[in-house]
Amino acid sequence: MKRLFLLFSMLAMIIVLAGCINLKIGDDILRISTDGVEWIEGGTQSAEENTDKDETTVGNNEDQKAENDEGMAANDSDNQQGETTGSEDSSNQNSSRTATDQTNKADTEQTQGKASDSSGSKGDGSYTCPEDFDQDYSEIRKKLNHEFYFPECSHVASIKDTGSTLKFVLHHDPKVLTLEDKNDEFTQAILNIHHTFEELGNVYDTFPDFANLRGYSYFYLHGGNKGDTKVDYEYDIHSKYMVIEVVYTYP
Repeated sequence: MKRLFLLFSMLAMIIVLAGCINLKIGDDILRISTDGVEWIEGGTQSAEENTDKDETTVGNNEDQKAENDEGMAANDSDNQQGETTGSEDSSNQNSSRTATDQTNKADTEQTQGKASDSSGSKGDGSYTCPEDFDQDYSEIRKKLNHEFYFPECSHVASIKDTGSTLKFVLHHDPKVLTLEDKNDEFTQAILNIHHTFEELGNVYDTFPDFANLRGYSYFYLHGGNKGDTKVDYEYDIHSKYMVIEVVYTYP
């Protein structure tokens, strides 16, 4: 009786520890589990198949888990690469935009305050020349038959051709001028007239009177001391224009 009790005690302990145990008796199997004791006739092959099936299922589950882990790792790598690429593209765009802004700023600084050509000084854009100004100089250019300096925003007040001389008067608005070296508009207008005619013709007499806002420049417009040209200019306090009177003697 004690041996039988000891046997059942050992079987119960084995069941608890192992969960399930199969004892082969001939072609039959005695299965002892937590659900109880089951006698399976001719169940050797069936039990082995069930055992193989359980192992296969466990293996498949492990393979599936490994594949899922690899897929998650690949997705994390792609996301990280995409974030890196996006950051690089954003950085490149910001660098390109910064370089473009710096280039535009440099171009603007280089073009401001430059001396104009013989066609006139260019304004800074803050003042607009009066709409009623006649700035058609084609008739005068044709009669002079030479390059001549017409300050920006100069109105043709009068033209008189005597046959031997050509006289014309310009009303120049100095408020359109681009000021240089902290000059006021009157000083800038006189400097422009003075320096431009020095470059344009063979000057034989000149005097810029900055104190009285007037002056003159006498020169030969053509080579061989031909085309004597006298330019007198004075600021008119009433009209607030620089009045430029020109007398040109035909060669």
